[in-house]
Amino acid sequence: MKFSLTLIILFLIHYSGVAQVTWPSIKEMDSTYHLYKETSIDKKRFGIKVLAPLLEHFKLHPELEVRKAGYSIEERPIYLVKYGNGPIPILFWSQMHGDESTATMALVDLFHWLVSDVEQNENLLDQIKNKCTLYFIPMLNPDGAEEFQRRNSANIDLNRDAVHLANPESEILKSIRDSIRPKFGFNLHDQSQFYRAGQNGKQVALAFLAPAFNHAKDINRVRMEAMQLIAMLNDSLSNFIPDRIAKYDDTFEPRAFGDNFQKWGTSTILIESGGYPGDLEKQELRKLNFITYIKALEGIINQNYFENTIGDYNSIPFNESKMLSLIIDNLKIKKSKKTVKTSLGYRYYDTENEGKTTKISSIADIGDLSVYTGINTFDAEGYDLIIPKVYPEKYIDISMLSKEDWEKNVRNGYLAFILDKVPEKIPGESIYLLQEEPASTFRPFLHSFDFNSNPTFILKKGNDIKVVKNGTIYDIQQIIDNFKHYLEN
Repeated sequence: MKFSLTLIILFLIHYSGVAQVTWPSIKEMDSTYHLYKETSIDKKRFGIKVLAPLLEHFKLHPELEVRKAGYSIEERPIYLVKYGNGPIPILFWSQMHGDESTATMALVDLFHWLVSDVEQNENLLDQIKNKCTLYFIPMLNPDGAEEFQRRNSANIDLNRDAVHLANPESEILKSIRDSIRPKFGFNLHDQSQFYRAGQNGKQVALAFLAPAFNHAKDINRVRMEAMQLIAMLNDSLSNFIPDRIAKYDDTFEPRAFGDNFQKWGTSTILIESGGYPGDLEKQELRKLNFITYIKALEGIINQNYFENTIGDYNSIPFNESKMLSLIIDNLKIKKSKKTVKTSLGYRYYDTENEGKTTKISSIADIGDLSVYTGINTFDAEGYDLIIPKVYPEKYIDISMLSKEDWEKNVRNGYLAFILDKVPEKIPGESIYLLQEEPASTFRPFLHSFDFNSNPTFILKKGNDIKVVKNGTIYDIQQIIDNFKHYLEN
């Protein structure tokens, strides 16, 4: 009996394939990610002109089938990529909104992983090919991506066009869905950087949702499996990014593709990439997406997501729009000869400047900010607020300024200097170099502290001097060292 049982076990191991495959841990994927990252994309703003040559190159790999599924309103190509020939069809689509590119970057990295010849991946990739057929639409909205805007060239939100199908991009997505009838669908987006995970969580890196398929938010088998898979992903990722995972709002949106995919019978998982400290170009979030996709495939193939429950899904905290980029507490502001102690909260938006993403901050709220969480916080208790000054003497050029005792002047509150000839480029975190103008017209020093303003000011407590500039707090020595490096180079 013992001998027969051993033969049965060996038979199952040999023919199931599952027991022979070792999936990489999150730690292993994190450490080897650089092997698969597409290095030609390192900024979040890019269009189909960058993506198309990469996809065309993947045609050289027999494991990937790459074709044009159709064209956008402005005749830009929309690609469909296929991998594997297994019985479980899975569809990933990204950049339905043109300014949400994190997942598109991660999908290209995933393509590199799928065609890699790393020996330890061989059995794993064979299993994926034999168990699944993966379909990808990387960049559904190439017209929006070209302008880095949410909507397409007709100014229509494609994620509100699942029913009317008024746009060619929407028609392409719906026709692909109907032809392959995916078991699972991954709807890949970016969300605001200013969500936190519940009341006590950190800035949300990834938000998930199993969309509702009706206003009652009923749960059938299709939605249940999406919930279970999300709960499994949360279990897997929580130790890697603790307190940075949330659930997206599950209000039913009858025009949205995710909600309708769920209604049409595809277990749909929405993934929203949020924010991560210091990650303006979303390269960390890109890696997190890459890891998440592989963990999702592992869960689907091994079916271990069935171990999770609706309760596990419901335990994931909701997104809360209660994040600020900087909170300064106990700030003393003088108004009408009176001093008011208050808190100041900033948010920023980012913009492109000469190919580089930069942030522009402004005051989002003033007063009792105890209901908010700051990505960065500073307690200004005991600090005096000082308005910076423009140095009264004029310099001919930067060389004349560098010969003076400018460090002493900066420490004395002079953060702007007037020159006859201002260099074209100066470091953004440095002091201000101005053409001659009255100090009263120099806007960054305006002491208004109004909503949407972006004042520069100094906080001083004894010899401790901080500069608040563009919603960021710098030690005065950082300002000096930055400008000294600029002068020396």
